Amino acid sequence: MTQSWQQHLKRNVNLQDKRTSLVLDAYHWARLDLILADESLHLDMLVQDIELRRGHLSLASACRIFILMYMNCKMEQLSARQALHHPGQDNMVMESGSDSFQPPALFQALSLLARYAGQSS
Repeated sequence: MTQSWQQHLKRNVNLQDKRTSLVLDAYHWARLDLILADESLHLDMLVQDIELRRGHLSLASACRIFILMYMNCKMEQLSARQALHHPGQDNMVMESGSDSFQPPALFQALSLLARYAGQSS
């Protein structure tokens, strides 16, 4: 049986000791579950961080944008790691011994969300 990505699912989250519902489609819940597992986070913790940075956006919209930004950051980090291992196969010029620091995707995505929402990070 295939999962309908258009199906909207509701989960309860606690924000500052208040219980609220978050409704996302099945596709975004699946991606959020991957992020939670990858980062060893609880849903409440991540949603509280998103809540603090969402600005004028609805919580659901902010979650969807965060997911997109997180996945993009992870892809960029993977691409950069692959370029270090195979420098001749990429157009990026890397100095030998260069270990440019990249913050974890979680922090990058939260920071990007805050900027997108018009808040300082």
